[in-house]
Order: sequence, then structure tokens, then C-alpha cells
Amino acid sequence: MRRQHDLSGDFAEKVPIPVLTAQEDYWSGDPRTPGLLLRVYRSGKKTWALRYNANGKKNFLRLGRANVIPYKKARDQALRELGKIANDADPAGERNARRQAESFATLADEYLKRHAVHKRSMLEDQRVINKDLLPAWKDLKAAEISKRDVNKVLDAIADRGSPVQANRTRVLIHTIFKVGIERDILKENPCAGTNARPGGPEKVRERVLSDAEIKAVIAGCETETLGNAAKLALLTGQREMEVMRMEWAELDFAGGAWSLPAARSKNKRPHSIPLVGKALAILREIQAGEHDPVRVFPNAGKAGAAALMRRLRRATGTDWRFHDLRRTFASGIMRLDPSLETIISRLLNHARTGVTATVYAHYPFDKEKRAALIRWDRHVDSVTNGRPEESNVIELRA
Repeated sequence: MRRQHDLSGDFAEKVPIPVLTAQEDYWSGDPRTPGLLLRVYRSGKKTWALRYNANGKKNFLRLGRANVIPYKKARDQALRELGKIANDADPAGERNARRQAESFATLADEYLKRHAVHKRSMLEDQRVINKDLLPAWKDLKAAEISKRDVNKVLDAIADRGSPVQANRTRVLIHTIFKVGIERDILKENPCAGTNARPGGPEKVRERVLSDAEIKAVIAGCETETLGNAAKLALLTGQREMEVMRMEWAELDFAGGAWSLPAARSKNKRPHSIPLVGKALAILREIQAGEHDPVRVFPNAGKAGAAALMRRLRRATGTDWRFHDLRRTFASGIMRLDPSLETIISRLLNHARTGVTATVYAHYPFDKEKRAALIRWDRHVDSVTNGRPEESNVIELRA
């Protein structure tokens, strides 16, 4: 049974600080304000609050610090809130809802659900939000975040030796707050006026694996669960997540083709990749064993690819990235036959520009793409197994 007290006068000043408990509640004896209490913490902080029931649940509404708000003002505020509660209102719940709706955490979630869901960088955006932004701003209202707060986060990223990542994060922050302005959550973008971190412009990688490195990578992939994904990327030239998220329904074993749907391609255009030689054999081998009914590489994603790369870099003793396989594929075919630039572009599913290419010219180059892949497959086989290539001329097969 709770004890009631006369909280008026200088009660809040004289009440002792609890020693044996973390906090102590002193309830008002005024029948007009049932639920009004003074909560005293071991730290010395004293807060006026109101306990009440709403929608069948107990709730707790803070009214203010006792060293700022006198008892009379706290009592009058409690009377107003009790009047709202009598009319089925839930002031604490409504306050929490407003606070949550205005928080950066909610804004970031809104960005991921409504905007980033259509971006290929969604997983990377989510990683940056969870690693760098939420730890700093999770409990802040979006409108409270200042330019100083933004610079503090960006400086921390740059100071750990990642100025390029700091600049990428700056773009992400700007976009998140732009979404907040569009949805009337806030009025200004705190990222406006901030500067890129020094460290030079982001350099375009030009890494191409040598034949010796190709052999080392293929050998290293043999002992990895996701090694087949890396081998397929090297053999077909397709992008990391396009390979990692490959589905069985996209594969035609009889026709020897992989049909990448528009929803999964970077340029939102469907893409047909001929499957020949080792690439086709790898997929048939996976299908012949125990496998997921939907995904060729179940549970594979950015984290799995990153972990795979770390292990393969250690195994091969060379510095390379997953996307380097795609560059090696294109450069390798070009080296075999410099006249195949157009075919390489088609194999890589690069965006086509110009009216002729986008509106009128729709020849699929299937025969030419298959011939180029056959030549590349033979080259990789010769490199990894020491077998001489049968021909230096690409065979055009239907």
C-alpha cells in the first residue's frame, strides 16, 4: 500500500535522498490529483510525475523537475492532464509517439523503407546508418541535429583513416534529411554547407588480375562455400550481387543461358548471359547436390562477399576485390581479341546510350556473346590447368 504525503510547501526540498533504493516515490494525498507523485532518485534528481491508467495499461507521465517547477504548478498541470485522461486521452503515449515520430532513428527507418529500398546501395546505406549514424543520433530528434553534429560524425570517420567513406556518408546524410524535408519532418538540412573531407577524390580502381593471380584465385575458391560465386563472376563477368543472389528460376540448363531479370540488373534491363564450359558445369554440380530450392547461393549477401574476399586475399597473398573479377573478365577478352569491345559491353550489360542503341537497335548478339565466353572459358582453363588453348580464333556457335 502506497503512503500518501502532503507534497505542498517545501516538501520537495526537504525530502531525503534514498540510500537503499535507486529511487523513492512520494504520492500526493490530494484527492483531486490521484496519481500525482514526486520521484526522488539516488542521484539527487527530483521529478514531478503522474501515474494513470489508459486503454487498460498503466502509464507514467513526467511533468517536470522539482527544482524548476513548484508543487502548485505541477498540481495544476496534473489536473489538466487528468481532465484529458477522463476523456480517453493518453498524454504520455501521445508524447512518446510524437518524440518517436520526430527522432532521427525513425527518419532513418523512413528513408530505408521509402527511398533506399529501390537503391542497389541499400545494404551499404543500412550498414553506415547502423555503424556511424544511429550510435550518435539515435536518441535525438531529427530537427535537433545541427551542422556541428554532422561534422563531428564525418570527422570521426575521416580520423579513422577513411576520408572517402566520410564523403560517401556525407552524401547519405544529406539524402536522409532531404527525405525528412520532403515529408515535412523537419525544415532544414544540417548537411547543407558542410565540406568534403580532404584525402583526394575517390579513385577509380584499375586492378586487373594476372594469369598467375587468376590461377591462385580459382585454387583458393575450391575450399570456400561461396567460392563458386567468385568463379562464376570471373567466368561470366557479372556483378557481385547479381551472382550472389542468382535464382534457379533464372537458369535454363537445356539452352545454356542465365536470364537476369530487369529487377535485379543495375540498368533495370533484362540481360541474357550464355552459360558455357566451366560456368555451366559449376551450376550443374551445385544443382546435383543438396541445394536451396530458390537461391543458388542461399544467405549470401554483402557481408558474405566481404568475408569471402578477406579469406581469399589471405589465401592468394594478393590485394584484390570482387569487382576486380569483372574487370579482369572484360580486360581478358579484350586482350584475346581487341575487336570484341561491343560484345564485351553487351556481356557486361552496360547501359546503352543514343537513339539508335536504345530505340532501334535490338539485336541480342547471343551468338557472338556465346562465342566470346567460349574463348574466355578456354583461356581460364588453360591458365588454371595448364592446358593449351585449342584455337586463337573465336568460334561462332549458335
